[in-house]
Amino acid sequence: MIKEIAWNTFKNTGSINTFLELKQIEDLENSSNLYNQLKNSSNLYNQKVNLNEYSKDERDNNR
Repeated sequence: MIKEIAWNTFKNTGSINTFLELKQIEDLENSSNLYNQLKNSSNLYNQKVNLNEYSKDERDNNR
């Protein structure tokens, strides 16, 4: 959607700067989405590791 707004603004104003600024905003949004995806993946991995450690401790205590 931002890309469309940027393109239409460029067509109406002829200013490439507006297009480039809006494109930078789109790139920042995409970077933020990627960061959140990686953060969620990391959280899931940490949860799994914690569960595995808990299971190992539980097994050790049952011996």
